[in-house]
Amino acid sequence: MRNSNLAYSLDSHALEEKRRQQERHENKIGVTPPKREGNFAVILLLGLLVLTALGILVMSKAEVSITSSKINEKTVLLEKAKSENRRLQSNLDNLYTLTKIEEFATTELGLEKIKDSQVFYPSINVGKLSEVVERKSSDPIVVAEDLFNEAVEYLGFR
Repeated sequence: MRNSNLAYSLDSHALEEKRRQQERHENKIGVTPPKREGNFAVILLLGLLVLTALGILVMSKAEVSITSSKINEKTVLLEKAKSENRRLQSNLDNLYTLTKIEEFATTELGLEKIKDSQVFYPSINVGKLSEVVERKSSDPIVVAEDLFNEAVEYLGFR
């Protein structure tokens, strides 16, 4: 039978609830969680992976720095070579001026500059430039002799 007193039933209900909570709390404290054997190995593996990644990152940064310094050195050398090239080209341009060539011709080669009085312009007779020669005779011996003479003159023996 149940008690008809409502206050008693609420108190007993609250006490029962309190007792259950206490038992749950004691069970939580006394019970150890199950051991996970693979956790240490996984953590160790992940740590090694992270350290490896950091090592690779540091090495790549160092390699980039070394390569960058090499590029800078080569750029400086290139600029020096370009400057030297410009200087040499300027010297070469100065060597081949008209006054330098005239000076070289007079001092080294012993040549003299031509004077206006030394210039001679040949005159050409503009008249008849070609002459038609008529055959003197139709005799075969005379014709053969003329041909022979023309051939000798053409070949330059006369």
